Amino acid sequence: MHSNKNAFTLIELLVVVLIIGILAAIALPQYYKAVRRSRASEAITMLNAILKGQEEYFLIHGEYTDNIEDLSITVPPQKLEKNMFGKDRGSNYSYYCFDKRTCAAIIGNFDHPTFEFHTDVHSASTVKGKRWCQLSGEKNQNARDICELMGTVDPAFGGGNYYLLK
Repeated sequence: MHSNKNAFTLIELLVVVLIIGILAAIALPQYYKAVRRSRASEAITMLNAILKGQEEYFLIHGEYTDNIEDLSITVPPQKLEKNMFGKDRGSNYSYYCFDKRTCAAIIGNFDHPTFEFHTDVHSASTVKGKRWCQLSGEKNQNARDICELMGTVDPAFGGGNYYLLK
C-alpha cells in the first residue's frame, strides 16, 4: 500500500476549521463594538459642527434655526431629517434640529444610542449647553455600553437614560 504524505488528514482540516471558528467568535463581537463606537464618534463630530454653525447663525440673525441647511456647514442631504419620525435610518445616523435650540443625531438601530445637543446657551433654560447620549425606546445593552463609555448618568433627566457627555 502506497502512502501519500503530501495531503492533510480530515482531522487536521477539522482542527484548522475549529480554530478559525473560535477566532471569529472572539473577533466579530469586538469588531461590531468598534464599528458602533466609530459611528457614535462620527455623530458627535457632526453635532459639534452643527452647534458651531448654530452659534454663527445666532450671531448673524439673533436666533437659532431648525433648518440645518441654513447653517454654514455641509451635511450630506441623505443625512438630514425634518423631524425625528422620518424614514427608517438603519445603521446610519441622520441629523435634525428642533425647538430652535436642540439638535440631535438619530438612528433606527437599537445597538446605537441617540445624541442630543442643546445649543441654547443664550437663555436661562435648564438644558442649555447640555450634550447627551440618550437611550430611548428599545435601545439595548450595546447602546448603553456606548453611553457609559462616553459619559456619566445625568441624575436630573431621563431616569438613568441620559448620559452627559464628557
